[in-house]
Amino acid sequence: MNSSGWSDILSPGERLLWQARPAADIRLADFLSVRLPFGLVFAGFAVFWITAALAMTRQTCGFDVFPLFGVPFFVVGLHMAVGVPIWDAY
Repeated sequence: MNSSGWSDILSPGERLLWQARPAADIRLADFLSVRLPFGLVFAGFAVFWITAALAMTRQTCGFDVFPLFGVPFFVVGLHMAVGVPIWDAY
């Protein structure tokens, strides 16, 4: 590995071990972690919450903002399951 351009940056006795870009690809192994099932369960419960709240509000008064409280939880669940590996690759 050529470290001639780093001589003015490195202290005496230091040497350059690695010089390149991190891999910017998306691999299946990035998705297979504890985050995936937890995020899917989190998002699935949010979908259940939204549909149950919509069913309750349709029986009473038409449309209410109560079902919308599940939308941020759905987005966070999807982000945990799928968004984190994609964002890390980006």
